Amino acid sequence: MRVSFDASVLGDETSHGELDRILYTVEDGWHLWQVDDPELVESGGWLEGARASLRELFERAVRSGAYRSDRQRGPHLEVVVVTREPAVDTELAPGAARRYLSRPLEVLVENQFTDAAFVEVIIEHLGWDALRDLLQCAPPPLAIRGAGGAGEMPKHISQCVQAAAADKIPLRLVVLADSDGHMSGEIREKATRVRDLCQEHDVPCHVLRKREIENYIPDDVLVAWSRPRGSSERRARVEALRRLDRQQRDHYPMKKGLRNKAGHSAELFSTISAEDRAALDQGFGSDVIAVLSKEPQAVTADGLRQRDGCGELDAILRMIAERL
Repeated sequence: MRVSFDASVLGDETSHGELDRILYTVEDGWHLWQVDDPELVESGGWLEGARASLRELFERAVRSGAYRSDRQRGPHLEVVVVTREPAVDTELAPGAARRYLSRPLEVLVENQFTDAAFVEVIIEHLGWDALRDLLQCAPPPLAIRGAGGAGEMPKHISQCVQAAAADKIPLRLVVLADSDGHMSGEIREKATRVRDLCQEHDVPCHVLRKREIENYIPDDVLVAWSRPRGSSERRARVEALRRLDRQQRDHYPMKKGLRNKAGHSAELFSTISAEDRAALDQGFGSDVIAVLSKEPQAVTADGLRQRDGCGELDAILRMIAERL
């Protein structure tokens, strides 16, 4: 984000401590300081006797500017104006601004060990320099957290809403949910509840087009995982998976396979051969997402985008970056 201080706080000594604390987040690399009027900052008395690093930060902000007019994607698109008398949503009082800007953006996913791992992969391979650099901060201004399952996500969202309201600050939350759809365009009940709750509280939310995050694993990664160390059974399963058409591939239950009759659309998979059906019955296991870390050399931006097929992963990154 970009932070700007108006005259009411620059000239108010009781606000100066909060302004110092806000700039700690700028020094840590989380945010940018937007100096609209250098003379106003200089004449406010705040910089007189300030620590040397604060003066250096001010001079850098003036030289570089906090915003490029041609910037089309985040981070640092949103601006927060710190003022004594907030009048609109983008304005915050000094204490509220300090609490808000020192809180990492939370990306809520269903599972910490699968969905969160995949978000990290797409940031690494599809993210642009400004986004990747931001996430090298220690600590980073982004926290990817698992809710412990789709059924727990509404509870977690409600808790975040209540906590932000109690703290009198805006939410710092985006949500990524599996559709769990058995066929194209279907969003199952749990995902619908998450989406509707996010809409109610104006929380950015993306429900996956494919069934679940495992359906976005690039084929190249699965092929590398199956050869040469893989068993013949593993290779047969990967080859059968690759013979599925796009809709089948997008909605195949990667973890449990086709053995659970109620876990997929029987009609969608009615055209596959008996041999492929047998190979795909068992699925790839609950930890299939681990193939990304087992075969890192096979993970590429092109492979991720090819498996995605419609720019969805890039859209997820934009959703996250625009709020950083």
